[in-house]
Amino acid sequence: MISAGTLLDEEPNYSQKEHDFDGVFGVASTKRARDRIRSAKTIREVSNGSVSGIPVLLLNEGMILNFDVNVLLEKTIKEASEYGPAASISEAIMKLVPGLSCDIRTLLAKAKTFEQDLRRVVRAKRFCDKSVWIAS
Repeated sequence: MISAGTLLDEEPNYSQKEHDFDGVFGVASTKRARDRIRSAKTIREVSNGSVSGIPVLLLNEGMILNFDVNVLLEKTIKEASEYGPAASISEAIMKLVPGLSCDIRTLLAKAKTFEQDLRRVVRAKRFCDKSVWIAS
């Protein structure tokens, strides 16, 4: 089983304009699952730390039942879209599952467009006293 999540990166200088496919972190429930992460070579294994939400439930159940669970994590920044991290995780999943393919270029093109739109809204919101929401 493969699950995904994000790591909130609050560094103000961090930019998601160009995504780094080597920025995906992996956590595993079993030795077999850890070996799969290592064999992908582009996923950085995390041996300890804190994971929350549904991914941690899956990891714990996987450890208890000796069931392979891989959780892939990618950095994202506050008030940014998650299209870029989703593309990075999709790329990592393709390395874990032989024969799987996904059009990453389309995802990245949509990410760029959406992130530009989001920046415009955030800039415009500074001059508005009402809340603004964007549907994606």
